[in-house]
Amino acid sequence: MGTMVDREYFNTIPGAFEEGDVFTHLFYYMIESGSKNVIMVKDDPLTHYSVDSLKAYFPKIKWRIINNVHFEQQGNNGFSGREKLQPSIKYKKYLFPLYSYTLFFSLFDSVYYSITRKNGIFLLHWILCIYVASQIIYQYFLKIIHKRPQFTSYDGKKVIM
Repeated sequence: MGTMVDREYFNTIPGAFEEGDVFTHLFYYMIESGSKNVIMVKDDPLTHYSVDSLKAYFPKIKWRIINNVHFEQQGNNGFSGREKLQPSIKYKKYLFPLYSYTLFFSLFDSVYYSITRKNGIFLLHWILCIYVASQIIYQYFLKIIHKRPQFTSYDGKKVIM
């Protein structure tokens, strides 16, 4: 694998070159610090697909939740990796189900986002919140009873490990 970076910039980030999980989450570090630069990782073993429909979006969300609940140490992926670089989200995962199931907050945000961003698709925000919260609870239940799914690609067709 080869990667080209601005070493001078990344030397300012503690552990950027010594700890692999820090390097893979530099994007979130850059967001937190207000940087407007872009990072591209060459030869990443995962293919990151964008989705063009809700039918494809639900499996992608489920995949992310499964990997964050069951495969936390796999490169400290996703949310668990971001926690190290964005301390402000530390309690978000515990408060999210409460936010989602209270409905008032997620419905309010749905309307607010659709108006401020001028896009009606945000009216689905509250439905996605309930789906995500339900998946989080279900996956943690599976973890408690020691049922671990396979680590797969987004579509579930390719077993990664």
